[in-house]
Amino acid sequence: MIMKDQPRSQEEIFPRKYPYPYRAALTICSDIDATDYQSFILVQKFLNTVKETPLGKGLGLEIGNSFWFYSDPANPDHALSYFEPDKRTLSPYAENLRELIRAGYLDVLHSYGNFSRDYPFKRELAERAIQELIRYNLQIKVWTNHGDRFNCQSIGAGSAGAGDIPPSPDCPNPCYHCDLLKTLGIRYFWESERGLTELAGQERRLNSSDSALLNPATDLPVKLRKLFHSILVFFPKSRDALSGYTHLSRKNDLIEPIILRDGTPMIRFCRFGHARFDWGDDLPRIMNQRFLECLLKNQGISIIYIHLGDRRRKGNSALTPKTIHSLRILTSYYDQGRMLVSTTCRLLGYITMFKLLNYAIQRGNTTDILVDFPDAFSSFGLKIGVEDLQGLTFYTKEPIKTRIIFEGKTLPTVINPPDGSGMSSIMVPWEKLTFPL
Repeated sequence: MIMKDQPRSQEEIFPRKYPYPYRAALTICSDIDATDYQSFILVQKFLNTVKETPLGKGLGLEIGNSFWFYSDPANPDHALSYFEPDKRTLSPYAENLRELIRAGYLDVLHSYGNFSRDYPFKRELAERAIQELIRYNLQIKVWTNHGDRFNCQSIGAGSAGAGDIPPSPDCPNPCYHCDLLKTLGIRYFWESERGLTELAGQERRLNSSDSALLNPATDLPVKLRKLFHSILVFFPKSRDALSGYTHLSRKNDLIEPIILRDGTPMIRFCRFGHARFDWGDDLPRIMNQRFLECLLKNQGISIIYIHLGDRRRKGNSALTPKTIHSLRILTSYYDQGRMLVSTTCRLLGYITMFKLLNYAIQRGNTTDILVDFPDAFSSFGLKIGVEDLQGLTFYTKEPIKTRIIFEGKTLPTVINPPDGSGMSSIMVPWEKLTFPL
């Protein structure tokens, strides 16, 4: 759990938890279920540009989305996909999806597709999907499981799938594909609704008031039960007993390295939300001003679980007025420099980099911050490169005389004015993505 950004003497140099000037971070990780292409592209333009749209003036944020390679038109959750229902022909959207992947705005693979009893998944479909991305030199780092037991592609022991169970002579498994995910570049995965948290902000210490910060969408009986668990979690013996039963039993980490059932190392992450309130209409219940204030107060980071393109009550507009209002509230926090808003992949990458960060101070004519990262996590695909250091910020009393050094090279930095702590800082620039118009 990140605890590096604590009050210290102004004589010290130490890392700032988030890129300047932000004090918390958030993204909306939306599953693509039941989203048609017109709604999908409209919502993405509304979220990520400042152009006029049918939903109003764009918000100018940086929020990605997920996609499928395959979808069954007979399934109620049918959505746009890379391939046509024959699973071979490219859909009319394939080129646009590739462009969004390349630009960083399509950063989550919500499994290979929407499979059902009459539309079964097989390993050859995973191979075809991966070959398509390799052909265009595209990489995806984030995977989220989808669907019921018929979606055997899901990975992780906490899912209903068998995608990470290798076949054997006694037990053939046509759904196994996990060995291919490294080729695809998958680094992070979300397991199931059991991986949802109802605490406002991860990567921070739990405290006795957290029971009051539970998701407002939660029913009262659930809140009472979780209140009881939140009390027990402060007692070590009870914490062990609760392991795996509630997110409160964990350390409130956003990410954790695990080994899948076939031995593949992966980083599992959690999302904030509620399984009963995951429609686009429900976003105001999940992400509202009360939640954002709690997140800011705790200096936490949250990944919102939602199906933004799917409506509980179908209507003519891709988003309801209340959902649009909730998004505009988020935009105000971002525009004021309080809340970092970015894509799922970028925030996961930033937090991973920060958690692994080691540094030493070398003083001379300049003060050099020598940054490195442990090799112990290289087996998890977590070899940190220069491109992963965007946003890395250090408080320092003399920013003009301070440098950040990585692998023997001085990184480009900008100097930030004092923030609420009264200290100045230097930062590796955080470059915003450019939405392809």
